Amino acid sequence: MTTAPKKVLHVDDDEPTLRTVARHLEASGFVVFSTTSPFIAPIIQKERPDVIVMDVDMPLLSGDRIVSIIRGNEFSTIPVIYFSGKPEHFLAGIAAKTQPATFTTKEKGLPALVQKIRQMSTC
Repeated sequence: MTTAPKKVLHVDDDEPTLRTVARHLEASGFVVFSTTSPFIAPIIQKERPDVIVMDVDMPLLSGDRIVSIIRGNEFSTIPVIYFSGKPEHFLAGIAAKTQPATFTTKEKGLPALVQKIRQMSTC
């Protein structure tokens, strides 16, 4: 029996990053939905992602604030991976406050992100 590809919602305010990450994740076998908007609830309702990949530095609302908002409704169990250039200790702190969540830095690159998605999408 073949399992369906995991769905990933990627949220980042940088369009080139969205395109690069989407290409890499799609090549790794994921279905990817990307947005620069902090208003992700309609996308979540429509697409039902298995994992959300969230940047932290967003212009209108920070990534952790966006996650805190969606944690207050039926999306409270979707795993989140913070993918940011922020220091690890900072990301660890916000991930701990918005469980289920983890993080990896952009410095570690896309292979580390793929590994985290695979780990979190099996939860």
